[in-house]
Amino acid sequence: MKTDSSGAPYIYTVDWAGEVKIRSYRLVGINTGFGGVITGQAYTVQAPPGTLRPLAWQMGDSYTVGIGAKQGSYNDFRVMCDALGLDGIADGISGSGWTSLQEGRVPEWRVENKLGSITRKPQYIFFSLGYNDWSADIARVRAAFPPAVAAARRICPLAKIIVIGPATPVGSTTQLNAIREAMAEMCAGLDIAFVDVSDVVNTANKGLYTGSDRGHPSDAGHIYRGMQMAIRVSELL
Repeated sequence: MKTDSSGAPYIYTVDWAGEVKIRSYRLVGINTGFGGVITGQAYTVQAPPGTLRPLAWQMGDSYTVGIGAKQGSYNDFRVMCDALGLDGIADGISGSGWTSLQEGRVPEWRVENKLGSITRKPQYIFFSLGYNDWSADIARVRAAFPPAVAAARRICPLAKIIVIGPATPVGSTTQLNAIREAMAEMCAGLDIAFVDVSDVVNTANKGLYTGSDRGHPSDAGHIYRGMQMAIRVSELL
């Protein structure tokens, strides 16, 4: 089965054609949080004890959508979550950034209406935007970031916020470096962890990890980025 990165709920029906016996299920590689199991009145479901993992939610762009991966649930965020033992909800919108103004894309709105709708509050909140802001006025990035942080802290006051810095799939650029430096500066001022992945994919290895569109990671690139993110984030958990 496949799930996208919209954050929308999915209900899948498993039909055993009337055959009743004890069964166990394990879900892996899904791109959303697991909500529960619906059964007939005669049946019961029991979760194994001690299996509730910390929950992470990420607001991101097309990388978080999983563009370039075999399917959305193989994006770099999900790879990172699997490596760190986290349940992850990936909320990605292609083409979005800190300076997005379109309805449904403004970062503060996304936090209020997407993060705010989750019944199980995450222990970790990830922001992974900035790639699409490379040509924007940095002043607009500086104006958009603090309100999104304030909304996240109000909705999930106990959650740790971690910002994944922007990076290109072909190596660093002057414009994006300026965005990254501004993000790192604001994170320091707001006491937020900043993870720099600016040169994880670079001119030397882009042939291995960048897709044919030259704008997104390949499937291998998502895995590589996800593991590199996990290495850096592991020190912050």
